[in-house]
Amino acid sequence: MKWKDWLRIGRMQTAPADACLILVPVLMCYSFTDLSTWLMLGIAILLHFLGFGHNSLMDTALGYDLKDPSKRHHPLVAGRISLHTAHLVIHSLLMTSAIAIGAFTYYYAKEPALSLLFLLIYYTAGVAYNSGLDKETPFSFIPISICFTSLAGWAWTMVQPLNQLGIIYMAYIFLTILFQIAYEGNLKELPVAGKVERVNFLTLLGARLQKRTYRWEDYSWIVDYFHPGYSAVFAWIVKILSILLIGLLITENWSILWFSALSTGIIIQLYTLTAPRPYRRDCELFNMSLMEILSIYLPIPIFVPEVDAVILMVLGVLWFFGFNKLLWEASYPRV
Repeated sequence: MKWKDWLRIGRMQTAPADACLILVPVLMCYSFTDLSTWLMLGIAILLHFLGFGHNSLMDTALGYDLKDPSKRHHPLVAGRISLHTAHLVIHSLLMTSAIAIGAFTYYYAKEPALSLLFLLIYYTAGVAYNSGLDKETPFSFIPISICFTSLAGWAWTMVQPLNQLGIIYMAYIFLTILFQIAYEGNLKELPVAGKVERVNFLTLLGARLQKRTYRWEDYSWIVDYFHPGYSAVFAWIVKILSILLIGLLITENWSILWFSALSTGIIIQLYTLTAPRPYRRDCELFNMSLMEILSIYLPIPIFVPEVDAVILMVLGVLWFFGFNKLLWEASYPRV
Protein backbone atom coordinates (compact mmCIF):
# COMPACT_ATOMS: atom_id res chain seq x y z
CA MET A 1 0.00 0.00 0.00
CA LYS A 2 1.93 3.00 -1.34
CA TRP A 3 0.26 5.59 0.90
CA LYS A 4 1.62 3.76 3.95
CA ASP A 5 5.10 3.73 2.44
CA TRP A 6 4.94 7.49 1.86
CA LEU A 7 3.98 7.95 5.51
CA ARG A 8 6.89 5.68 6.51
CA ILE A 9 9.30 7.75 4.43
CA GLY A 10 8.08 10.88 6.24
CA ARG A 11 8.19 9.03 9.60
CA MET A 12 4.76 10.38 10.37
CA GLN A 13 4.56 8.59 13.72
CA THR A 14 6.74 11.33 15.22
CA ALA A 15 4.81 14.28 13.75
CA PRO A 16 3.54 15.20 17.27
CA ALA A 17 7.09 16.32 18.11
CA ASP A 18 6.97 19.07 15.45
CA ALA A 19 3.33 19.80 16.25
CA CYS A 20 4.04 20.31 19.95
CA LEU A 21 7.14 22.38 19.23
CA ILE A 22 5.14 24.75 17.01
CA LEU A 23 1.85 24.77 18.92
CA VAL A 24 3.27 25.60 22.37
CA PRO A 25 3.84 29.30 21.51
CA VAL A 26 0.70 29.33 19.33
CA LEU A 27 -1.55 28.07 22.15
CA MET A 28 -0.19 30.77 24.44
CA CYS A 29 -2.06 33.25 22.20
CA TYR A 30 -4.82 31.17 20.63
CA SER A 31 -6.78 27.98 21.45
CA PHE A 32 -8.00 24.89 19.61
CA THR A 33 -11.19 26.80 18.75
CA ASP A 34 -9.19 29.23 16.58
CA LEU A 35 -8.50 28.63 12.90
CA SER A 36 -4.94 29.94 13.35
CA THR A 37 -4.11 26.97 15.61
CA TRP A 38 -5.26 24.43 13.03
CA LEU A 39 -3.45 26.25 10.25
CA MET A 40 -0.18 26.13 12.22
CA LEU A 41 -0.84 22.48 13.03
CA GLY A 42 -1.21 21.73 9.32
CA ILE A 43 2.08 23.51 8.61
CA ALA A 44 3.75 21.51 11.40
CA ILE A 45 2.60 18.19 9.90
CA LEU A 46 3.71 19.25 6.41
CA LEU A 47 7.14 20.37 7.62
CA HIS A 48 7.59 17.14 9.55
CA PHE A 49 6.79 15.02 6.50
CA LEU A 50 9.12 17.03 4.26
CA GLY A 51 11.98 17.26 6.76
CA PHE A 52 12.05 13.60 7.70
CA GLY A 53 11.11 12.52 4.19
CA HIS A 54 14.08 14.46 2.83
CA ASN A 55 16.31 12.78 5.42
CA SER A 56 15.07 9.31 4.41
CA LEU A 57 15.50 10.16 0.73
CA MET A 58 19.03 11.53 0.99
CA ASP A 59 20.27 8.81 3.35
CA THR A 60 19.15 6.27 0.74
CA ALA A 61 20.22 8.22 -2.36
CA LEU A 62 23.71 8.77 -0.91
CA GLY A 63 24.00 5.08 -0.05
CA TYR A 64 24.08 5.28 3.75
CA ASP A 65 20.86 3.37 4.46
CA LEU A 66 21.81 0.74 1.87
CA LYS A 67 24.68 -0.28 4.17
CA ASP A 68 22.52 -0.46 7.30
CA PRO A 69 20.88 -3.86 7.93
CA SER A 70 18.26 -2.28 10.22
CA LYS A 71 16.95 -0.19 7.28
CA ARG A 72 16.23 -3.06 4.86
CA HIS A 73 12.50 -2.82 5.47
CA HIS A 74 12.33 0.90 4.61
CA PRO A 75 10.33 1.72 1.45
CA LEU A 76 13.18 3.40 -0.46
CA VAL A 77 15.76 0.76 0.49
CA ALA A 78 13.37 -2.08 -0.37
CA GLY A 79 12.49 -0.37 -3.67
CA ARG A 80 8.75 -0.13 -3.05
CA ILE A 81 9.02 3.57 -3.95
CA SER A 82 11.68 4.57 -6.48
CA LEU A 83 14.31 7.20 -5.78
CA HIS A 84 13.22 8.98 -8.98
CA THR A 85 9.67 9.40 -7.69
CA ALA A 86 10.80 10.37 -4.21
CA HIS A 87 13.16 13.05 -5.59
CA LEU A 88 10.40 14.56 -7.71
CA VAL A 89 7.82 14.60 -4.91
CA ILE A 90 9.93 15.63 -1.92
CA HIS A 91 12.20 18.18 -3.56
CA SER A 92 9.31 19.81 -5.43
CA LEU A 93 7.32 20.08 -2.19
CA LEU A 94 10.36 21.44 -0.33
CA MET A 95 10.71 24.25 -2.86
CA THR A 96 7.02 25.15 -3.06
CA SER A 97 6.52 24.92 0.73
CA ALA A 98 9.44 27.30 1.34
CA ILE A 99 7.88 29.87 -1.00
CA ALA A 100 4.35 29.46 0.39
CA ILE A 101 5.31 29.46 4.07
CA GLY A 102 7.70 32.35 3.46
CA ALA A 103 4.89 34.43 1.94
CA PHE A 104 2.55 33.46 4.78
CA THR A 105 5.22 34.47 7.30
CA TYR A 106 5.85 37.83 5.64
CA TYR A 107 2.18 38.82 5.78
CA TYR A 108 1.06 37.37 9.11
CA ALA A 109 4.04 37.14 11.50
CA LYS A 110 4.14 39.42 14.53
CA GLU A 111 7.86 39.95 13.85
CA PRO A 112 8.20 39.32 10.07
CA ALA A 113 11.94 40.00 9.69
CA LEU A 114 12.98 37.79 12.61
CA SER A 115 10.46 35.13 11.71
CA LEU A 116 11.71 34.96 8.11
CA LEU A 117 15.30 34.71 9.39
CA PHE A 118 14.34 31.77 11.61
CA LEU A 119 12.53 30.13 8.68
CA LEU A 120 15.58 30.55 6.44
CA ILE A 121 17.89 29.00 9.07
CA TYR A 122 15.42 26.14 9.61
CA TYR A 123 15.38 25.20 5.90
CA THR A 124 19.11 25.63 5.23
CA ALA A 125 20.31 23.86 8.39
CA GLY A 126 17.84 21.03 7.81
CA VAL A 127 18.83 20.55 4.18
CA ALA A 128 22.54 20.63 5.10
CA TYR A 129 21.99 17.99 7.80
CA ASN A 130 19.91 15.74 5.55
CA SER A 131 22.29 16.08 2.58
CA GLY A 132 25.30 14.53 4.29
CA LEU A 133 26.19 16.24 7.54
CA ASP A 134 24.14 13.66 9.45
CA LYS A 135 26.61 10.96 8.37
CA GLU A 136 29.85 12.73 7.49
CA THR A 137 30.60 14.47 10.79
CA PRO A 138 30.31 13.23 14.39
CA PHE A 139 29.04 16.71 15.27
CA SER A 140 25.91 16.44 13.13
CA PHE A 141 23.85 17.30 16.20
CA ILE A 142 24.90 20.94 15.82
CA PRO A 143 23.09 21.76 12.53
CA ILE A 144 19.98 19.75 13.42
CA SER A 145 19.74 21.33 16.88
CA ILE A 146 20.02 24.75 15.24
CA CYS A 147 17.40 23.66 12.70
CA PHE A 148 14.69 22.79 15.23
CA THR A 149 15.57 25.66 17.55
CA SER A 150 14.98 27.98 14.59
CA LEU A 151 11.64 26.29 13.93
CA ALA A 152 10.66 27.06 17.53
CA GLY A 153 11.81 30.65 17.00
CA TRP A 154 9.75 30.89 13.81
CA ALA A 155 6.61 29.65 15.59
CA TRP A 156 7.16 32.01 18.52
CA THR A 157 7.66 35.12 16.38
CA MET A 158 4.68 34.21 14.19
CA VAL A 159 2.29 34.84 17.09
CA GLN A 160 4.16 37.04 19.59
CA PRO A 161 7.36 39.10 19.97
CA LEU A 162 10.45 37.21 21.05
CA ASN A 163 11.07 37.82 24.77
CA GLN A 164 12.97 36.20 27.64
CA LEU A 165 10.39 33.43 27.94
CA GLY A 166 10.74 32.70 24.24
CA ILE A 167 14.53 32.49 24.55
CA ILE A 168 14.20 30.01 27.43
CA TYR A 169 11.80 27.94 25.31
CA MET A 170 14.21 27.94 22.37
CA ALA A 171 17.11 26.97 24.66
CA TYR A 172 15.06 24.04 25.98
CA ILE A 173 14.31 22.89 22.42
CA PHE A 174 18.02 23.13 21.56
CA LEU A 175 19.02 20.93 24.51
CA THR A 176 16.19 18.46 23.82
CA ILE A 177 17.24 17.98 20.19
CA LEU A 178 20.90 17.92 21.21
CA PHE A 179 20.24 14.96 23.50
CA GLN A 180 17.99 13.26 20.99
CA ILE A 181 20.51 13.38 18.14
CA ALA A 182 23.90 13.47 19.87
CA TYR A 183 23.12 10.74 22.38
CA GLU A 184 20.02 8.77 21.37
CA GLY A 185 20.63 8.98 17.63
CA ASN A 186 24.22 7.78 17.97
CA LEU A 187 23.22 5.12 20.50
CA LYS A 188 20.72 3.78 17.97
CA GLU A 189 23.44 3.60 15.29
CA LEU A 190 26.16 2.18 17.54
CA PRO A 191 25.94 -1.35 16.03
CA VAL A 192 26.94 0.08 12.63
CA ALA A 193 29.45 2.63 13.95
CA GLY A 194 32.18 3.21 11.37
CA LYS A 195 30.21 1.33 8.68
CA VAL A 196 27.49 3.86 7.86
CA GLU A 197 28.67 7.09 9.49
CA ARG A 198 32.36 7.99 9.37
CA VAL A 199 32.55 8.38 13.14
CA ASN A 200 29.93 7.80 15.83
CA PHE A 201 29.96 10.66 18.36
CA LEU A 202 29.51 8.32 21.32
CA THR A 203 32.61 6.33 20.36
CA LEU A 204 34.61 9.56 20.66
CA LEU A 205 33.42 9.67 24.27
CA GLY A 206 34.47 6.08 24.92
CA ALA A 207 31.17 4.26 24.34
CA ARG A 208 31.36 0.81 22.77
CA LEU A 209 29.52 -2.45 22.26
CA GLN A 210 31.35 -5.55 23.44
CA LYS A 211 30.39 -9.17 22.81
CA ARG A 212 29.54 -10.95 26.06
CA THR A 213 28.61 -14.60 26.56
CA TYR A 214 25.87 -15.58 29.01
CA ARG A 215 25.31 -19.14 30.21
CA TRP A 216 22.45 -20.85 31.98
CA GLU A 217 22.55 -24.60 32.55
CA ASP A 218 23.19 -26.14 29.09
CA TYR A 219 22.43 -22.97 27.17
CA SER A 220 24.69 -20.10 26.18
CA TRP A 221 24.15 -17.01 24.07
CA ILE A 222 26.17 -14.02 22.96
CA VAL A 223 24.87 -10.47 23.33
CA ASP A 224 26.15 -6.98 22.64
CA TYR A 225 26.92 -5.29 25.96
CA PHE A 226 26.87 -1.49 26.11
CA HIS A 227 29.71 0.35 27.88
CA PRO A 228 28.83 4.09 27.98
CA GLY A 229 32.26 5.54 28.78
CA TYR A 230 32.12 9.32 29.13
CA SER A 231 29.01 9.51 26.93
CA ALA A 232 26.94 9.01 30.09
CA VAL A 233 28.46 12.17 31.58
CA PHE A 234 27.58 14.11 28.43
CA ALA A 235 24.00 12.79 28.49
CA TRP A 236 23.45 13.65 32.15
CA ILE A 237 24.81 17.20 31.74
CA VAL A 238 22.60 17.97 28.73
CA LYS A 239 19.43 16.52 30.25
CA ILE A 240 19.85 18.04 33.71
CA LEU A 241 20.47 21.46 32.13
CA SER A 242 17.23 21.16 30.16
CA ILE A 243 15.27 20.20 33.29
CA LEU A 244 16.73 23.14 35.22
CA LEU A 245 15.69 25.53 32.43
CA ILE A 246 12.05 24.54 32.79
CA GLY A 247 12.40 24.60 36.58
CA LEU A 248 13.09 28.34 36.32
CA LEU A 249 9.50 28.84 35.13
CA ILE A 250 7.68 27.02 37.95
CA THR A 251 5.35 29.43 39.75
CA GLU A 252 2.21 27.47 40.71
CA ASN A 253 1.55 24.42 42.91
CA TRP A 254 0.05 22.30 40.11
CA SER A 255 3.05 23.01 37.88
CA ILE A 256 5.36 21.86 40.68
CA LEU A 257 3.56 18.49 40.71
CA TRP A 258 3.73 18.19 36.91
CA PHE A 259 7.38 19.22 36.81
CA SER A 260 8.30 16.81 39.64
CA ALA A 261 6.50 13.84 38.06
CA LEU A 262 7.89 14.26 34.54
CA SER A 263 11.37 15.22 35.73
CA THR A 264 11.46 12.04 37.79
CA GLY A 265 10.41 10.04 34.74
CA ILE A 266 13.09 11.72 32.63
CA ILE A 267 15.79 10.93 35.19
CA ILE A 268 14.65 7.28 35.38
CA GLN A 269 14.80 7.01 31.59
CA LEU A 270 18.14 8.81 31.59
CA TYR A 271 19.57 6.21 33.94
CA THR A 272 18.08 3.44 31.78
CA LEU A 273 19.69 4.85 28.63
CA THR A 274 23.12 5.56 30.13
CA ALA A 275 23.70 2.51 32.37
CA PRO A 276 25.99 -0.34 31.25
CA ARG A 277 23.64 -3.10 29.98
CA PRO A 278 22.95 -5.73 27.35
CA TYR A 279 22.11 -3.86 24.15
CA ARG A 280 18.89 -4.77 22.33
CA ARG A 281 17.96 -2.31 19.60
CA ASP A 282 14.20 -2.79 19.97
CA CYS A 283 14.40 -2.08 23.72
CA GLU A 284 16.62 0.94 23.06
CA LEU A 285 14.10 2.35 20.57
CA PHE A 286 11.23 1.87 23.01
CA ASN A 287 13.12 3.60 25.85
CA MET A 288 14.12 6.45 23.54
CA SER A 289 10.46 6.90 22.60
CA LEU A 290 9.49 7.19 26.26
CA MET A 291 12.27 9.70 26.87
CA GLU A 292 11.17 11.83 23.93
CA ILE A 293 7.52 11.85 25.03
CA LEU A 294 8.49 12.92 28.56
CA SER A 295 10.88 15.59 27.28
CA ILE A 296 8.42 17.03 24.77
CA TYR A 297 5.56 17.06 27.29
CA LEU A 298 7.52 18.54 30.22
CA PRO A 299 7.10 22.24 29.23
CA ILE A 300 3.64 22.04 27.64
CA PRO A 301 1.32 22.68 30.65
CA ILE A 302 3.79 25.24 32.02
CA PHE A 303 3.49 27.35 28.85
CA VAL A 304 -0.01 26.43 27.64
CA PRO A 305 -3.41 26.84 29.42
CA GLU A 306 -4.56 23.61 31.07
CA VAL A 307 -7.41 22.58 28.75
CA ASP A 308 -5.48 23.15 25.52
CA ALA A 309 -2.40 21.48 27.05
CA VAL A 310 -4.41 18.34 27.85
CA ILE A 311 -5.94 18.26 24.34
CA LEU A 312 -2.50 18.66 22.73
CA MET A 313 -0.88 15.93 24.83
CA VAL A 314 -3.74 13.44 24.44
CA LEU A 315 -3.82 13.94 20.67
CA GLY A 316 -0.04 13.54 20.55
CA VAL A 317 -0.03 10.21 22.41
CA LEU A 318 -2.91 8.81 20.34
CA TRP A 319 -1.19 9.88 17.11
CA PHE A 320 2.21 8.47 18.13
CA PHE A 321 1.08 5.02 19.21
CA GLY A 322 -1.64 4.81 16.56
CA PHE A 323 0.73 5.59 13.69
CA ASN A 324 3.42 3.27 15.08
CA LYS A 325 0.89 0.43 15.06
CA LEU A 326 -0.33 1.39 11.58
CA LEU A 327 3.09 1.85 9.96
CA TRP A 328 5.49 -0.34 11.92
CA GLU A 329 3.24 -2.84 13.76
CA ALA A 330 4.96 -1.93 17.01
CA SER A 331 4.55 0.52 19.89
CA TYR A 332 7.75 2.31 18.86
CA PRO A 333 9.15 3.42 15.47
CA ARG A 334 11.20 0.64 13.88
CA VAL A 335 13.76 3.06 12.51
